[in-house]
Amino acid sequence: MNNKRTKLTGFILIGISAIPLLFYPFVLLANAMSLAGHKAPDSSFFDVFIPYFFIIATTVYPITIIVSLLLFRYKKNIKFAFLPYVNLLLIGLAYLLWEMI
Repeated sequence: MNNKRTKLTGFILIGISAIPLLFYPFVLLANAMSLAGHKAPDSSFFDVFIPYFFIIATTVYPITIIVSLLLFRYKKNIKFAFLPYVNLLLIGLAYLLWEMI
């Protein structure tokens, strides 16, 4: 009984974390345009690192969901269902840091 509940909970968590994928085509287009843009020559490390970290984290989000789903399916451990949420947390933190600079 507990195994079925864990399995259901994990798939629900991963399913909820897949909702942002509805906007992924627009995010990918915006990321491509951001990468194509020019940066100022006198940019500091954080002025370059934080936007690129944000772009990379948002671009690899579908890969995170797929890896999470596969790991959860084969390892049957609920902690793998939280990987997309960690990625979303990192995206949110990168966005907040980007707004602060």
